[in-house]
Formats: sequence, C-alpha cells, structure tokens
Amino acid sequence: MGRKLAVVLTLLIVSVNIGHVAGASSSSQVGRMFRNGPYKFQVTGVKCKISWVGVGNSSLGKHPVGQFCRVSISYTNVSKIPVLIPGYYTVRDLRNRVYAADNMADIYGNASTMNANIEVNPGYGGTYRAFFDIPKGDSLESFEFRHVYGSPGTEVRL
Repeated sequence: MGRKLAVVLTLLIVSVNIGHVAGASSSSQVGRMFRNGPYKFQVTGVKCKISWVGVGNSSLGKHPVGQFCRVSISYTNVSKIPVLIPGYYTVRDLRNRVYAADNMADIYGNASTMNANIEVNPGYGGTYRAFFDIPKGDSLESFEFRHVYGSPGTEVRL
C-alpha cells in the first residue's frame, strides 16, 4: 500500500512539473472567440523562435534583432457596415513588457494572403499573422487586439 502511494505521488509530481517546464498554461485562451468593436476574432496559433520572415524563396524578408514570435488570428466583421481591416496588435511578455507588431515582418509574413481591400464587408473576414520582435529566450504572456489604433483592446492570454 505504501509503495503504491509513493508511485502515485511521484507520477503526480512529475506530471505537474512537466506542465510547468513545457510552459503550458491552463489559462490559455488560444482558440477562444472574442469580440472587439465590429470584429469577432480568435487567436489560432502562436510560434516563437522564428529567425526569418520572407516572401517565398526570394531574398525579400527580414531577420529579427532577437526572435520573431508569430501570433495567427482569424477575424470576422460582425457589424452591419464595412469596416477597416483590423490592424493594431501588441503582445506582453512574462516580464510585463509590451511590444508592437513589426510592420515590415507583417508585410512579408502575409504577402501571399494580402489583397488591396482595406475594408471588410459585413459577414466577411480573414486571417492574419502578426509578427513581434522580442528578445531571444523570452516568452509571450498575452496578445492584445484593437480594431483601430486608440480603441480599447481585448487581451488574450497565450
């Protein structure tokens, strides 16, 4: 009986530690739908340690100073009128520092899906990948979506 209890406790401690080592957060909101102004949106993925963002196999691209973190989102205009494409995003790292998206990396990283429309009609939407240049070794805590600069943001825990 005592040996079985020790094995169970050891497995429990190991599984708890693995979750912390991997950086998994039980409070992550990735995949959850949110609303900000005329948009419904969700963060569909997060990837860091990216060392290059470019267009296909060409030399058009950019290296980060530290590392790029990519936050992928999908959005839909849920209002009754056309609205501007959403375009102001920030992230916060584990040290509570805020980073704006890297505009050039965003252009390169979305080149294959960009179009000339700057408005999104009601019921329509799309996907977007925002790139953030953060120091190597840092991790992201949250992502903030604003449908326009200066509007109240909606924060998503990553």
